[in-house]
Amino acid sequence: MSIDINYALNGAHRGKAFSVLQTLPPTIFKGLPQSSTFTDFAEEFDIDTVLKFSKWKHYLTAKYIKQGSLVEGTRDSSSEMNIDEIIASPYNLETFADMLSVDVADAMPELASWNTSVLLNMFDVVTIGDLANLDFGKWSELIVTFAPFN
Repeated sequence: MSIDINYALNGAHRGKAFSVLQTLPPTIFKGLPQSSTFTDFAEEFDIDTVLKFSKWKHYLTAKYIKQGSLVEGTRDSSSEMNIDEIIASPYNLETFADMLSVDVADAMPELASWNTSVLLNMFDVVTIGDLANLDFGKWSELIVTFAPFN
């Protein structure tokens, strides 16, 4: 059986093996702008291939906050578990469920220089929840996951 994600790819890249796709720039995806803004963004965050995009820490953080929101209980005030290095105060003290609605440029200090309008235009992302649902991230993970078997 073959898997087809051609709907997500720009024409020239349709039908290529997952192992090849993971080595290409994320601009292989339909809808991802091939602009100097994205190029600058990709350089700053070292996400110049699909493989690196699949491991982009901001996308993964948002994804795992979303997953955590499905299973978290009450937070113990004496807990030493924290995400202070990637989520800014006071948002780092909120529940995962509440974090999903926070503006990503406010909550993630490293993204602060990329204001909300840039992230909205580039990725259609405003909140942590939006970033957790980023199709480009999901497609990247799918490609990288299946590349060793292709």
